[in-house]
Amino acid sequence: MSKNVNIRKVFSWSIFICSVVVFSWQVTKSIKQPGADFDSYYVAAHLILNGENISKIYDDEWFRKEVNKHREGYNTIFDANLPTTAIALLPLGFGSENTARLVWLIINIVLLIYIIKETTSISRMSEIARPLWYSAVLLSQPVTTNLYQGQAYLVITAGLIWLYHCVLGKRENKAGLILAFLFMFKTAGTMLWPYFVIQKRWKLLLVAVLTIAITLLATFPLIGFEGWEAYFERAAQKMQSPYKSVTAYQTIESWFQHMFSPHPVTQTKPIIALPLAWAHGMTVGLVVLLLSLSILATHKFPKAIELHLATFILLIPTCVPVTLIHAYSITLIPIAILLKAVCETSMVKERVLVFTGTILILLPLPFKSSGLFDGYLSLLAYPKLYGALILWAISMWLLTRGVSLNLSQFSADIGVGETENRYKKLEAR
Repeated sequence: MSKNVNIRKVFSWSIFICSVVVFSWQVTKSIKQPGADFDSYYVAAHLILNGENISKIYDDEWFRKEVNKHREGYNTIFDANLPTTAIALLPLGFGSENTARLVWLIINIVLLIYIIKETTSISRMSEIARPLWYSAVLLSQPVTTNLYQGQAYLVITAGLIWLYHCVLGKRENKAGLILAFLFMFKTAGTMLWPYFVIQKRWKLLLVAVLTIAITLLATFPLIGFEGWEAYFERAAQKMQSPYKSVTAYQTIESWFQHMFSPHPVTQTKPIIALPLAWAHGMTVGLVVLLLSLSILATHKFPKAIELHLATFILLIPTCVPVTLIHAYSITLIPIAILLKAVCETSMVKERVLVFTGTILILLPLPFKSSGLFDGYLSLLAYPKLYGALILWAISMWLLTRGVSLNLSQFSADIGVGETENRYKKLEAR
């Protein structure tokens, strides 16, 4: 038996070593041929530091010209990011772009190590399974896309992990501060607000609202009415854009528009041609249904806090209209929670479904392939959305079965080793 265990350990760690080699190659590639998203962050910060009016970063044509002054041939825009996003990233604008990119990459790698460490602790994986989890996270499509594009969703994922610990430990002040930061940085964590209302976490919500108000007042001299007006105009344009139906957006809204709403550029052969208003109506209906069911389940089973958080975090990438692949890095948290729930029980079917949902999200699948653009084949173009919905359904199923995770009470601001030691003591008692 011990020999078989040792063989499996060697195999697991061999996989991990190979993954580190591939990951290192991908990081090197991202340095030599960087994606365009970081350029928008850097240029916005650099322009503000040089006295430009913040409203101008929402002028796409002007902003593209400014980006090309730093990196020729890049057709990137600041898009509908909040003005406070640019302000939060101001420190990156002081140096050269290459220096800023390297600093940002190092920050993201440090955060990735933290994310791997914490999700491993949350999932309570076996010693053999841990190297496989490390490998899966390192090479997952959402994580590698974040690093290549220079995106900010590893920051959001790390923030949500910290929020998870604070919520379980009933540290309302810290949780409120983190919730406010997530919202003001990338309008992230929106689907968690109704959950905290249902849970009557009034102190947490009050701290979050006050923090947002203070942030708005403190940054107003830099942003002003003009900056916020430009942002809301750009956000409205984004919400009305027909390009939300392209399969790069792995969301419920994109799915309905792509399947049922014809467009000369984004979808020429929908499965059924319906008016755009019908696609909007079906989107709203399904989002309201998912949110309502989640609220009802968490209200009926109030003690399973970890499953509550898994359920509502999974609603974020699926229900928010403009979720790109890098935003799916936040699903690492509910994946870890659900792996813990199903792997410590005899739930075979649930385990298979959790693994299926996880694979669909993490595996680098060619969902943007032109071969999956039209007709019924386009049903195959939304693997991340399907994976997240499968995991949401399993989380809801576990809630209705009254599954409660024993480690919740020990997850507040304590280290991995201490968490495991306390859990062992509980088991011994």
